[in-house]
Amino acid sequence: MQLSVRQKLLTVIVPILLALIYFSGAHILQTKEAESKAEAISHFVALSTYNSRLVHELQKERGMSAGFLGSGGKKFVQKLEAQRRETDRRLQELQGYLSAEEEQIKHYPQLWNVMETANTMLSRIRPMRSGISALTTPLGEALSYYTTLNGHLLSVPGLAVKISDVAEISQFLVAYYEFLQGKERAGIERAVLSNTFGQGQFGPGMYRKFITLVSEQNSYLSSFQVYAGDKYVQSYKTLLNSPAVQEVERYRQSAISGEFNRDPEAWFAASTKRIEFLKKEEDRLTEDILSLSGRIVETKARAFWFYLVVSLALVVLAGYVSYILLNGITLQVRCLNRTMKLAAEKDLSVRCEVIGKDELGNISVNLNAMLTELTEAMHIISASGIQLASAAEESTATVHQNADHLEQQQADLADKLQRLMGEFKTEKV
Repeated sequence: MQLSVRQKLLTVIVPILLALIYFSGAHILQTKEAESKAEAISHFVALSTYNSRLVHELQKERGMSAGFLGSGGKKFVQKLEAQRRETDRRLQELQGYLSAEEEQIKHYPQLWNVMETANTMLSRIRPMRSGISALTTPLGEALSYYTTLNGHLLSVPGLAVKISDVAEISQFLVAYYEFLQGKERAGIERAVLSNTFGQGQFGPGMYRKFITLVSEQNSYLSSFQVYAGDKYVQSYKTLLNSPAVQEVERYRQSAISGEFNRDPEAWFAASTKRIEFLKKEEDRLTEDILSLSGRIVETKARAFWFYLVVSLALVVLAGYVSYILLNGITLQVRCLNRTMKLAAEKDLSVRCEVIGKDELGNISVNLNAMLTELTEAMHIISASGIQLASAAEESTATVHQNADHLEQQQADLADKLQRLMGEFKTEKV
């Protein structure tokens, strides 16, 4: 494969740069995804706060409605109307939040479907209230409506757990969810016994429901203690020893033993006092989980920008260094090639520019030194040739001079011989 030096270097450098860009990009995307999940959890928890406030009021409305139905409309008359207004106030707050955050919530279809289902049920709350006020709605139907509605509203923390990949917040969300479910069972228990004490007996299936509710409360709140932090567990244990909890326990024992001659409004007040303590714990949990999710969002956001800046800096630095090295090597090779080509054409005056101090730079230095030596050698040879030419010319002149001198001598000798011969002939005659 015929490749230039530059092309060969590129085949080495480009894959390395591409790998750096790929892995940096993958890490940046992972960090961004983690940030997005943290933001989603923050939205889920914020929505859970509004849902929880509404559920708290719905729980009280459910309990009063059960007591109202159980007493045949004689108990909770004024309290129920006031409670419905308080429920409507919390409902307006939730609807305002949903209206403001609709586009954001729609990014999570499962969450949006849950809230649409809850909104559909909430649209039926007025007919349900009318039936309860007219004593035409059966207790089971009323309890089922409120309980199912609350179940949808309280499912949001459970959905948040599914998308969380941060162990700390996942554990916190599980504890929060378990606590909300335990508190919801306490609210249902309040409604069941309000109806029971109101009518002086357990309705069909209500005793079993009551026992189940007590058992579920214990189960959910025990799970809460497993997942919650130590400070929340200690706070809950303190609550268990409070007079409000002990009072609720006495009412429970009365119901189990068949002592139904208890004032339903007094039971409702005692149970509500216990639930209000649970509500304070819930508010504390909500505040802390919002704070935690906010810190995680900030941490993930900082990590995203850190990795983005560092990755870009590394890519730019690697690209710049690669360009400098590649450009330096290419220029040096081109200079060497051009110098040797001119030298091959007998131009010994050319010199190669030394661009770097690496091996190619040393070759350029050595090449320049060799060309200098060759130039000096050629000068010496040229000077010697001139000397030889001069010596040859001097020798030629000397030879010519000697030849002329010899010819002159020969002529003189011939002349002398002729004179001698003439004299010899004269004497002989």
